[in-house]
Amino acid sequence: MDVVMGLVDHLELKKGTRLYFDNYFTSVSLLRNLKFNGIEATGTLRENRCAAVMKLLDKKALKKKRGHMVVSSCDDLLAVRWNDNSIVTVLTNCDEVEPKKNPSLYSRTAKKTGLVEVPGPTAKYYANMCGVDLCDQSVSTYSCDITSKKWWWPFYAWTVDVCCVQG
Repeated sequence: MDVVMGLVDHLELKKGTRLYFDNYFTSVSLLRNLKFNGIEATGTLRENRCAAVMKLLDKKALKKKRGHMVVSSCDDLLAVRWNDNSIVTVLTNCDEVEPKKNPSLYSRTAKKTGLVEVPGPTAKYYANMCGVDLCDQSVSTYSCDITSKKWWWPFYAWTVDVCCVQG
């Protein structure tokens, strides 16, 4: 939480600015803090970070059908757990479940493409995070395979990999 709030303070973001981030940063307290400062935020949520505040259906019970979703809200936060090829939990302080999107998505189990109803916060998250996820995917596919015992080597190798993928 301190990292994101420090960046928000340093960048002097205006009220109404919308942020999207991955599950490493998303927490209930962070989204409440951002809402208090007038900043809208959405991010995927880890299982252990939502249990104390919001009651969501267990992942095993949700695996019945692709496209099934469960919604929980607490104060000004909305949590949506949705079954895609795997279970995705999104926490937001600015979006509503409606309007839902109906994209044509590929199902690994059925091995065919079909229309699936995607909740609004999840669809917006996917639309805005695709560049970051695509970079991560490319870096993992085309990474440097040189190993070293130096502590700083992974940081250096990752920087080189990102520069090569983006260049």
